Amino acid sequence: MFNELNTSEISELKLVQRNVKGSDYIKVTCILMLHKGFSPHDISDSLGIDNTTVYRYANQYRTEGLSKYLGNNYKGYWGLLSSQQLSLLRKELKEHIYTDAKSVASWIELTFNIQYTLTFGADLVSPLLYGKLFPDFDTGTPKNNPSSLESHI
Repeated sequence: MFNELNTSEISELKLVQRNVKGSDYIKVTCILMLHKGFSPHDISDSLGIDNTTVYRYANQYRTEGLSKYLGNNYKGYWGLLSSQQLSLLRKELKEHIYTDAKSVASWIELTFNIQYTLTFGADLVSPLLYGKLFPDFDTGTPKNNPSSLESHI
């Protein structure tokens, strides 16, 4: 299915594979597995992704090349915001009450012309809010310190 990779592309993909983590590792490994002749079903089972994702990754790699394939289009959370923009967002969240991620995503789009999906908007806002409301928040749940919680609510 994906036999058109030349020796230099394979070498480059293997080098990148050794130096990346997370979703980029999965994306590179997917392309290498396709080249080795693995079926999309076997790849999706091995990497924990959908069959359609295998096809999407193959198409993106073919049309965009490696650098765009692993480019910033897939940065989530605060990956698309600069530190200055992130500071402005923190300030906005301190000064105004937002009841849902959609409102925050809209504010980000209007202010910075950067689009976040609702999922990434929620993932972006949650740590900022918990960091503000619960300074001890670092394990996914607030520390069991009632006086600390009461002082921030």
